[in-house]
Amino acid sequence: MEDPPAIFKTVDGVSWEPQGGNLTLAGSALTGVSVVDSSTAWIAGGLSDGFGVVLRTTDGGASWERMGSGIEIPEGTLCVKAFSTEVAWIGGDGIPFTAPPTAA
Repeated sequence: MEDPPAIFKTVDGVSWEPQGGNLTLAGSALTGVSVVDSSTAWIAGGLSDGFGVVLRTTDGGASWERMGSGIEIPEGTLCVKAFSTEVAWIGGDGIPFTAPPTAA
């Protein structure tokens, strides 16, 4: 059985600490990250259920929330470019234009 993906943080490039608390990432493939500032970052990828996933932190990685629902975030999501705590663009393979995701 494969270990699920995890999110880690470093402040010195040497020691790494797991982030995300009780975030469930089993079946995920996290493939993109975009950092806005020391508090805000976004992560994008795909899930084994055929939908994409977009995660956002606004507390430096201590907690993460899934943005949008599986229906709103299409399969093939590979990358994310964040501009603020509220605005991020996603891209990937065969993604049609969709409305911006909101907190799930």
